[in-house]
Amino acid sequence: MRQVSAIIVGLCATIALAGCGTPRIDPGIVANLMRRLLESQNGVPVRSVHCPETIHPAKGAVTYCTATLTNGHTVRMLATPTNGSGQVRVAPAEMIADQVQNSIASALAKQRGITATAVCPQHVPIVVGRTFLCRASASDGRSAMILVTIKGGGAFTMNFAK
Repeated sequence: MRQVSAIIVGLCATIALAGCGTPRIDPGIVANLMRRLLESQNGVPVRSVHCPETIHPAKGAVTYCTATLTNGHTVRMLATPTNGSGQVRVAPAEMIADQVQNSIASALAKQRGITATAVCPQHVPIVVGRTFLCRASASDGRSAMILVTIKGGGAFTMNFAK
């Protein structure tokens, strides 16, 4: 089996706004940070990101947002304050299927000279050690299953059969 690795990373930024002595995290700023993470670091074009009106500023409190990609797929994202001063880490809560599919197609082209597309399940939670299957289809009609294993920090490996 041949193995290829890829990674999904999170961003961290200070985004609290003080108002009347109560720290507040602006959901619009969080949404923009998530968009930037998906587009610039993961190469996934985003149509919109929607977060709840209130993002709790307490350290460790998790807020979920939904990013809608330009192709209509959605990705569940999370925002987690890392301190009481408004520093927030944003990251995908699930594997970004589009990114995994692009990685498979790219690896097949680079390693084997095969033009292919891949289809992976949507909404696979990021759980270290979890595996899932994607189907790769070559332009000549051949297809194969690719085993994807989730690693720490959203990284993943892909195992291709020989």
